[in-house]
Amino acid sequence: MDLKILLPFRIFADIKNVKSIVAETSEGFFGLLPQRLDCVAALVPGIFTYETDSKSIHYLAVDKGVMVKAGMQVLVSVRKCNRGIRPW
Repeated sequence: MDLKILLPFRIFADIKNVKSIVAETSEGFFGLLPQRLDCVAALVPGIFTYETDSKSIHYLAVDKGVMVKAGMQVLVSVRKCNRGIRPW
């Protein structure tokens, strides 16, 4: 999948070859794989996780926003976003 994370004033990230995504909604955590049907989800402030083809797992702290999956494109629009660092 191709993941694009949008902030109100710029494109935060444009990532290619994403294998899986986990985001948090008001109903709980929500996972996306490439085969999943197209969908829209309202995100709450929390941790957004994605895994790339290189087996790297990335963590982002996101504010509330929306995520849209259409085909192999995933667009995430949030107010704020920060990259996480691994403690190990």
